[in-house]
Amino acid sequence: MNVELNCGTICLQFVDMVDDEYRYRWALIFQRIGMVYDDQGDYTKALEYYAKSLDIYILLYGPHHKNVGIVYNCMGLVYDSQGKYGCS
Repeated sequence: MNVELNCGTICLQFVDMVDDEYRYRWALIFQRIGMVYDDQGDYTKALEYYAKSLDIYILLYGPHHKNVGIVYNCMGLVYDSQGKYGCS
C-alpha cells in the first residue's frame, strides 16, 4: 500500500513539472487506472484515480471540456454501482 501511495504522489509531482501534452497523457493514464479499479470493484481507488484525472483535465481545458464530462460520467457510474444515487 505505501508503495502505491508514494507512486501516486510522485506521479502527481511529476505532472506538475511537464508540459500540457504530457499532462494530458497523465490524465488519460489516471483515468484508465480508475477504470481498472472500477472493473475490479475497488470503487474507492477508482474514484481516487478519476479525481486525479479530473483535476488535470480541468487544469488543462477548464470545467466544460468533453474529457471533464467523460470523467464525471465515470465517477457517476461508480457512485451508481455503490448505490449512492444522490452522488451520481
